[in-house]
Amino acid sequence: ERVPFSYNNEGKVDKYRVSVSVKFELTDISDNKLLWQEQYQEVVLYIPPTSSYQPKDFDFTSEQEAIHQALSKVAYYIVSRTIKD
Repeated sequence: ERVPFSYNNEGKVDKYRVSVSVKFELTDISDNKLLWQEQYQEVVLYIPPTSSYQPKDFDFTSEQEAIHQALSKVAYYIVSRTIKD
């Protein structure tokens, strides 16, 4: 999902919020037992290149970069969650 996050004085979007939501589960295939399931959401902000707001320390300037970062965080969370328990 991509939604405007903030606007400038002219009413143009300065930042967007990209969110990726997933629902996943872990099943023991030896007995088909559901071990756990959950939903998870990761949110990343990005500033479009057309924005007049350009801070020096902001990494993401495209929707694709923001989506990639959000998906990377989701993947990391799933792996961490799986090996933790």
